[in-house]
Amino acid sequence: MGTGPSGPEEEGDEETSGSDWDGLNWEGDTSSLSDGTSSDEADDERYKELEELFGKDNLVFEGIKIYIDTRRRRRKLLKKAIILGAYHDIYLSKQPYRVPVETGLQWVERQLRNANSCYNMFRMQPHVFESLHQRLVSSYGLKSTKKMSSREALGMFLYMVGPPQPVRQAENRFERSMETVSRKFHEVLSCVTQLAKDIICPKDPTFSSVHKKVANHRSAPAFNNAIGAIDGTHVKVVVPFSKAG
Repeated sequence: MGTGPSGPEEEGDEETSGSDWDGLNWEGDTSSLSDGTSSDEADDERYKELEELFGKDNLVFEGIKIYIDTRRRRRKLLKKAIILGAYHDIYLSKQPYRVPVETGLQWVERQLRNANSCYNMFRMQPHVFESLHQRLVSSYGLKSTKKMSSREALGMFLYMVGPPQPVRQAENRFERSMETVSRKFHEVLSCVTQLAKDIICPKDPTFSSVHKKVANHRSAPAFNNAIGAIDGTHVKVVVPFSKAG
């Protein structure tokens, strides 16, 4: 009591509470233990400090070590949960089914009722569309499915190759997925390719004669032994001088 010098016990207590305990940054340790944002490297450093202070066999050290290990596992699980949730939202979560105001088939039928609209969208008159559709269905394997009729598939194909329009435009116009648009496009393309083989062919397989438009042309001597267009169709063109070569 009073102002006299401290006794031995007081000196021992002062030494214990000062030199060893003040050597740790308890403010930083407390914050990192509570907010769960510390890294594995920081935890390892904290292990070393606690081990030097308490020793490996100390119950306080064992309790704090268990707490830090539990929090580290919880931090890793949280990180994996965040990654899994992001993966699910990006790759596994499907968009809700779209309910279009006007289906793709309804849009095709509406274009066919107007000759100008039909030509602008499909580059052919309605009667040509009907004739082409009938021939593709009857002779070249174009079929309707539960989710898309052959008329819509043909209309979508002509819509893409006519103006032309990319897959994304067709996906928006027909309210179909890009996978469906691409698959149906290639199905119709396969049928049209088979049709082309029967149309684009020589009228005379032996090539015994030269087409009169080629034979009587003033440039015929420059094309000696030419047989003309393979399907017998000749279209007159005027080539600019800069592209004549």
